[in-house]
Amino acid sequence: MYEEYFGFREPPFRITPDPRFLYRNPSVEEAAAALSYGIERRKGFLSLVGEAGTGKTTLLRHVLDTLAGNVKTVLLLHPTVEFDEILEYLLSELGIPVDGGRKLVLLQRLQDYLLEHTRAGGNLALLIDEAQDLAPHVLEELRLLSNLETGTEKILQIVLAGQPELEAKLADPALRQLRQRIALHIRLRPFSAAEVAAYISRRLELAGATRADIFAPAAIRRIATVSHGIPRIINVLCDASLVTAFATSGRQVSADIVDEAWADYARLGVQVPEEKPLVAPPSPSPAPPTSPLLPPTPGPVEPEPAPPPVHVIASPPASPPPLVDVKPPDEKPLEPLVINIGGGAARSWLAGVPVRNFVGGFLVAVLAILGVYTMRTRPASTALPEEPVVLGPPTAAEARAVVHEYMLAYEDRDLDRMMALFAPQAIANEIDGADAIREDYAKTFARLAEVTCVVPRVDVTLSDEDDIVTVSGPLVIDYRDNNGETSALRGDARWEIARLGGAPRIVGLRYTLGDAS
Repeated sequence: MYEEYFGFREPPFRITPDPRFLYRNPSVEEAAAALSYGIERRKGFLSLVGEAGTGKTTLLRHVLDTLAGNVKTVLLLHPTVEFDEILEYLLSELGIPVDGGRKLVLLQRLQDYLLEHTRAGGNLALLIDEAQDLAPHVLEELRLLSNLETGTEKILQIVLAGQPELEAKLADPALRQLRQRIALHIRLRPFSAAEVAAYISRRLELAGATRADIFAPAAIRRIATVSHGIPRIINVLCDASLVTAFATSGRQVSADIVDEAWADYARLGVQVPEEKPLVAPPSPSPAPPTSPLLPPTPGPVEPEPAPPPVHVIASPPASPPPLVDVKPPDEKPLEPLVINIGGGAARSWLAGVPVRNFVGGFLVAVLAILGVYTMRTRPASTALPEEPVVLGPPTAAEARAVVHEYMLAYEDRDLDRMMALFAPQAIANEIDGADAIREDYAKTFARLAEVTCVVPRVDVTLSDEDDIVTVSGPLVIDYRDNNGETSALRGDARWEIARLGGAPRIVGLRYTLGDAS
């Protein structure tokens, strides 16, 4: 309707769960990393909880597209069924006959299939959306499926995705055995005000927009306030606002247009989570943004508050762990980290791809980029304003902010902004000094197409002698070059960040990696 008028290739704010439009903020990055890790490492039961409209279904479809090739998946979108129906649906999706079999026979067929599939190196994941609608007795029977295992590993992984009511249901003492078997508790949160601005910009860009001012800053602030950061409500409001602007021959969506759309929407009695209203994004810096479709934001040394952690529990306690949304930045447990690196407005994120032959020089260039994890709380920043010099080592939050900026600069292939994060004397394995590192990144940017890297767990330490914050952990990396060759690497990495001239900077990247065979 309004696509041609605004120059879009397609509608930017559909409410369908299209993984192409997945906005990868820290909460989504952590959830995607934890889901992939839990499935591929055969953790058994996982739970994903988020308010209605926060993108759980889109995330599940994204995970389906990015899991390793040996993982078969079945997605159940209609959970208001009995266990027998779930079992029959699962077997049907796997191509296993269900005719003439009662429950015990069907369970035996499933176990035989899983054992054979596992011996062949395969894995199977059942993802259940809207799991809060499952009856307690169905949840209990699903628990019995966790008994399908070998002596050393789970042969069926089950993801329960649902609204917060799922947590209340799992708190029932009658389901304590199921609750104890959930190895990973994962939570999606609504967007912050800055993330709402970046989310709108990203969807406009993916739809083919050539203008950055289709939504006025005041309109974006109004959308952030009334939507409470819920992506589905953002989409509905943005779509309705674009229709109104088109109908009135307006070239820009104003705050008044948003208010008009919201007035119609609110008449339907829409409920949003009772949370503190979002703070409007700060006024833009006069410096131009790196991308014409990214809303400009200042770049303070202090990062925004870190998102709530993804709970990775090796041995779950008898009661479900609290999902706390607010923790002091320097005391919060470090969450699973995800790196997503690639070029272009629309990317196909790869995972679990086979190893290919690779040019040695390019491999060295790829390895130089591995000290990265994503904290996409805001778009690419412009130059940092002058602030009082701060003494002492960086805080954990500051270290995360530096790596966040590193990631954004890498995705934009902006050498100047990236190298501003490095100390002049920085070392990346055998690459000594910022000039040499810059040259190496230039080669990488010219050759690298797409990379997905997962850091499933991290350790953070502070050296009292040299005031360096060290972040270390395992790496799981899949990437594709411009020739379409795909490869996979596994190993460990260590990132060192120190405060220089009052600002935290990267002083070292150290890594050991090998082919994923």
